Amino acid sequence: MSLKPIITKTGKYNSTIRKQIIKLNNLTGTKETAFKFNPSFSKFEMWIYLQNSIPHPPSNGLKQFFVDYLPTLRFHNPDFEYKINTIMNVESESQLNKIPLKLKLSGDDTVEIDCKGKSGSDILKELTEKGKLMPVSEEDIPKIPLNPDTKENRYLK
Repeated sequence: MSLKPIITKTGKYNSTIRKQIIKLNNLTGTKETAFKFNPSFSKFEMWIYLQNSIPHPPSNGLKQFFVDYLPTLRFHNPDFEYKINTIMNVESESQLNKIPLKLKLSGDDTVEIDCKGKSGSDILKELTEKGKLMPVSEEDIPKIPLNPDTKENRYLK
């Protein structure tokens, strides 16, 4: 078994390294998605429906938030306590209406957001407004350049 070189003959990262860099850069977010929690909160709690056998369109936005935005929030708030309550044992459609699709921030203050029927970006917007989240400056969002030969690639020096 031979190992692929990290940098190819053309001076670029190999495809495996490029994919990993893209994943890491997506995790760190952008100025539109990277936020710090307000110090008056210490815990994030979420209720999400993840069963696929019975579709539930009102929960789709919360699933999108869970996949697209929560990892970035966790990256920029590592000392925060997170609790994800997954609901997977729904036996009938009538039980779906009883599912609490919501987010809750608690600590000195408490904020609760009903997420039923909202898109992931709408949930993030409401969370930033009600939870008074503080945007992370673009300089504080780590990014790895996709080309190893760029001068700003401080990770290869």
